[in-house]
Formats: sequence, structure tokens, C-alpha cells
Amino acid sequence: MTPPPANFPQRARGAVLCAAVGDALGWPQEIRSSIVGGNKSRSIQPEPSFRSWDRNSGGQYARYTERVNAGDYSDDTQLLMSVARACLSGPRWLNRLTETELPAWPVYQRGGGRAVISAAHTWATGTPPWRRVADSTSRALADRAIGAYFNAGANGVAMRIAPHVIVSADLNPGSLLARITTDGITTHGHPRALVGALIHGLALRHTLLRQGTLGYGDLVQALIEDRSWQDFDRVHGMLPEVWLRAFTASTGQSPAAIWQATIGEARELLVIAHRSLGRGALANDDETLAELGCFDKTRNGAGTVTAVASAYLAARTATRPLSGLLRAAFLPKADTDTLASMTASLLGALHGPEWTGSLGRDVQDASYLAALADRLSTAAFDQPSPSQNTADAAVQRDLDRSPTPVRVNDIRVFRDHLPPHSDNAPRRFLDGRLVEQYEHERLSSHRAVRVDRTKMVLHDGQSLIIDSVTKVPAEAEDRPSGVPGTPSSSTSRVRRPAPEPLALFTPPSDPPLPLRESFDRLRELVSTATQIAPSLEGGPKPLDLEDLHRACWVQAVAVVESWILGGVRTRRPTPAAASREPSRDRPNIRGGVFDLWPETARALGGDQQSPDVLRSRMNEIVQRRNQIVHGADRRPGGGESRAPLTAEETLSTIDWLETFAAAAWRVLADVPQEPAGAPSRQRS
Repeated sequence: MTPPPANFPQRARGAVLCAAVGDALGWPQEIRSSIVGGNKSRSIQPEPSFRSWDRNSGGQYARYTERVNAGDYSDDTQLLMSVARACLSGPRWLNRLTETELPAWPVYQRGGGRAVISAAHTWATGTPPWRRVADSTSRALADRAIGAYFNAGANGVAMRIAPHVIVSADLNPGSLLARITTDGITTHGHPRALVGALIHGLALRHTLLRQGTLGYGDLVQALIEDRSWQDFDRVHGMLPEVWLRAFTASTGQSPAAIWQATIGEARELLVIAHRSLGRGALANDDETLAELGCFDKTRNGAGTVTAVASAYLAARTATRPLSGLLRAAFLPKADTDTLASMTASLLGALHGPEWTGSLGRDVQDASYLAALADRLSTAAFDQPSPSQNTADAAVQRDLDRSPTPVRVNDIRVFRDHLPPHSDNAPRRFLDGRLVEQYEHERLSSHRAVRVDRTKMVLHDGQSLIIDSVTKVPAEAEDRPSGVPGTPSSSTSRVRRPAPEPLALFTPPSDPPLPLRESFDRLRELVSTATQIAPSLEGGPKPLDLEDLHRACWVQAVAVVESWILGGVRTRRPTPAAASREPSRDRPNIRGGVFDLWPETARALGGDQQSPDVLRSRMNEIVQRRNQIVHGADRRPGGGESRAPLTAEETLSTIDWLETFAAAAWRVLADVPQEPAGAPSRQRS
């Protein structure tokens, strides 16, 4: 491996920090930015300075206006930072990305694309986006979601992969391609997204490790000549077999066929860029970018289009990087935030961040971005980090810990404890990072909704903005006057402790901490055992993982019985429930004392669940528990043969039981308890 450039840490900073600068500078002009004022507000004279702007946010029936401060970045930079933290977790980077970073990201996302948001929500259920969610009741809806995933070919992968390039700089290019491909399929299933990310990753690697001057057109020429991204057989080995099978099942086509066609498209784009660069000073940027598809709203966000366009602009302006940044950030009718982010990242990897001037100092979380880049370069070559100090070491220790799984219920509980909904705001964000400061403000809104914005600063320096939208009756509207998106008089800066554990069988709206911890510890036990099992092979008594899975299965059912059954027995019966005997097929999760099933189904989402589906799934789980406890988990009629039980199946069941228990707990909070001294309805 050729030694890295002497200024590698500074160039790594450039790749990260300049990406954020390009994102923040280009976001207001982006064709899908939802800027107030539309095209009139987008069309301004290109200048190397950030501006504040107003943006329409929320859904169709929950619209509100928010102020985006000068230098604020969008989802492009948020996801790049998520990938950076994952990369700094070492070999567990994929687990941190899918278990923690992606599920938590939609809580604070700004301007996120549909594909990444959808995939992140799926990961929050513990399921990859190419598989059906375990408790999905609509096969058609599930298949539609999987189809959308495999049709997602946008630039949401390419824009975030710079950290992989930095941490793998001392490895062979194949390691980088494997990391990018593995990362890419967590959110996007179409080869346009993945091939585009591979091209941009190789372009970043080429500029980051470049010794000497980058010749005019050298970058695009190098990408054309690099066969690694054009060899599907090589990439095929990086893709999980289950993903390949899901691709064919969903699209009806071979992955190889679509991948090769996408490679052909990308190569044609590179040839267009190379031909234009060959004209030198006579090249017409507008014509070239139009031919690449940058002004075509049906494809200007494609991964391949953005990757080639950013490489073209970086090659064209390598000796005048600020000109390249302004060209990308103010390009009319284009995906300017991502195009500018990727172009600036390439130029930053070549020159470092100094050429950005005040932009590099004023972009949101500039110090945190620089510190992330320093830690990435340290991880790549084990060099002393320019910003290494005690605080940085503490942050790295947090990243070295096992990933904190973030699930749907964790997100709901976290949101419910944010100001002004609770006086006990969480002391940690969902991913485990400490919160140092909260600030609350009320935003103006439309259609009788209230929008509460929580700004928080985490101990590592990242700032997050989380909006909570609540529908309110028209007569109860309490909207601030003045400029849209400005704080109301309720704005406050406070430090708040985490909420105390909640009491047993007196359920408020949130499941108690011990209940959630019980499921967390079971998950940790399964995951830890899976990790250490290989090291125990060949010992005097090998660990039987399946017996451990069975024990966790039994314990998970016991947790639900202990917490939820106790709550059911203290509740008044509904008329329907009081008129029938308890069901015998669910030994301890009964619906006969208080009919929990319909309300729990509604709490989980009536269009996705039904009481019968919940009962059926619970029956399966309880019957398997009985088979384990009373029959050593032997197959019925199978002699000594035992039913297999994988870690994946066990974890999926634990997640389902936790989701059910959380919903049931919230239902019980609204049901009156039996008066003291009332006769018991339990069967003798």
C-alpha cells in the first residue's frame, strides 16, 4: 500500500467538513427543498455565504413553517455523520448502523428522502427492508414496500459514504467496495443507488490519496479505467444470498441483468463527462450537465447521475474549488444539496477544508464534524488525532460499546418524554449519547395542529432538532404571532434528569423502565452468546445456543405474563368479556377478565393489526413455550428430535412481545381498576 499523503488528516477533514458546507449551501436551492416562495426564492445570485430561509414542513394535514438557520445542514450530512459513528465502532459498524443509527435518525431528520426514511422505520422493527415485517397483516402492503425498496435508486447512499473511504484508506479497494455495498443495501435496493455509491467512493479514494496535482480530466479517466465497480461477479460475492433471492422475487428479474444494465448506463455517463472535459476551455457545463440528466427531475436524483456529475464538476474545477462549489450549489432545477455536498467533498479530499473560508467555520456543528473526521483518519492509519483530548476519548469509548438497539417502542417513549409533554426529559438520546442542553419553542402551524420543537445539544457536540406535531381543536389553537417558525414566549433552556422508573401495575401512558429492561437484557443475552459461541468450540462442554434461545423464549413470555396479566386482573371487565369464559388456548394471557385484544390491536394500528392476528401470534408463542417447558422442545411425534430455534427467530419473538406488551400497557392505563373488595373473577 502506498503511504498516505502527509496531509491526509487535513484532507479527511476536507472530505467531511466540505460535504456539510456544500449541503448547507445548496439546500435552499434544491428543487425539492419546499422553500417558502418557490422558484422565486430559489433563484438568487450565487454567493459563498449561507442564508436563513423558511421551509414548509409536515404532511398534507399537518403543515407548518420552520425557519432554517444560516449554515444548517440537511439529511445528507446527518446520514454521513451516522455512518461515521458506525465506522468508528470498528468491526461492529454494520450492527451500529442498522440497530442504532438508522432507526434513531428519522426522529431528528431534516429533508430526508422517502427511501431512507422507510428503510429506517423498517430497521426499527428489527427487520431488513427486503423482508416482510414479522407481524405484518397485509401481504399486499408488505410486498409493495419491498418493491419500493428494490426500486430505490436515488443518491441517498452515495451522499453518506465518505467515512468508509477514510477508514479503509489503508486497505485495498475491494474492502471499500464491500463496505459501500453492505452499507448501501441497508436503505436502497436498486443498482443505480449502489453503483452510484461505488463510483463516488472510488472517486473520493482517488482524490484523497492523490499525491501531487490532479490533472485536468484525470479523475473521470481513472473512473472509466477502474474495472472494480464494473465487475458484477465481484460485487455478487458481497451481497447476501437472502438479498439476491428477495431481489429476484420482488422484481422478477436477475440481479445480474439489472446490475449490468446499470453499469452500462453509468459508463455512458462517464464517457459524456470525459468527452466534455476533453474540450478544455470550450466545454459547455450547462450542456454537459443537461446531457448527464442533472436538469431532468425524473432522474436528477439518481445515484449514478449525481456521482458522475459531481466527479465532472470536481475535475473541471480542481484548481478553483470555490467555483466548483458555487456551480453545484446554485445550479437551477437540480438536486443542489446532494450535488454540492458530493462535489465539495471531492474537492475537500483533494485540498483540505481551508478553501471554504468562513463557510467551513459557520456550518452547523463545524467542530463536531472536524472531530469526527479526525477520529476517522486516526482509525485508518492509527495516527495521533489533531483534536484528541479527554472529551474525544470519552466519546470514542461510547462508540466502542455494543450498539444500543433502537426499536419502535423506544422511539415512542422517548418522544413522549420530550418537552413540553413531560417535566422529566431524557438525559440520553436514543443512541445512548448524553444530552447536555434542551431548548423548547412553539412553531406556527396550519390546519389546527400544534408544533413543538425541541433543540438538543449532545455531549459530543452534535445538535439535533426534533419536531412534535399534535392535532388540536380549532378553538384550542395557541399559535404564536409574528414571523413563521420563530419561537413563542414558552422558549426555555433547561437541564432535565431522566424520568424515574414507573410503579408496577399502576400504568401511566408509558411502559415502566424495568419492563423494557427485561426485554433488553434478553436481547443482549442472545446477541452476546452468538458472538462468543465460536470461541467456545472445542471446549469440554460446547455451548448449546439453541437451549439458551429456548430459555430466553420462556423468560420473554414470563415477562409479559407477570406485567400484563397483573394489570388485566385488576381491570373492570368489558360487557363482551364478562359474558364469556376465559380462553383456554392462551393459558396466562387471557382476554376473559378484561378484553385486552381489540384495544391493543387499535393501539398498534388498526389498519395493520387485528385482534385475531394478535391472538393467533400469541398462541403460537405460548404453545412453543409450553413445548419447551413441558416437552423439552421435542417435535410432536418426532421421538428425540428437537425443533430448531435460531437467534434470529428468538430475537424477532422478543421484539414482538415487547411491542405487544408496550401497547397493552398503554391500553391498561385508560381502563379503571376494580374497586377494592370486589369479588375476584379468576377461576379457581
